[in-house]
Amino acid sequence: MKKTTFLVFLLAFLLIGTCIAAIAADKRLSDSQLTARVMFIDLENGMINVAEKEFALLSHEAEGKKVWDTRFADQEGRQIDPDQIKPGDNVQLKVRSMGHITVAMEILLLE
Repeated sequence: MKKTTFLVFLLAFLLIGTCIAAIAADKRLSDSQLTARVMFIDLENGMINVAEKEFALLSHEAEGKKVWDTRFADQEGRQIDPDQIKPGDNVQLKVRSMGHITVAMEILLLE
């Protein structure tokens, strides 16, 4: 009987610990979506401001060129050049909060 009680408590402890870890991880990384006007876009510094909120744009260097990890697309989902997005354009952002930084993972240019 004592062995069974011990196993039940151990299992409950592990289950509660797993739930707490999942909740903590969810607070660090959370995805959301926003549709609004572009206030400004700064491709040089990897920033976009939509609805008066700033979002980081992801990129990396490959063979001396900037390669965008943030996906830029039109309404049909076709890839577009980031230069096509201008202040005043309506966009739909898929964003991810990563601690203190919110990153634009995908930007859809709406018409």
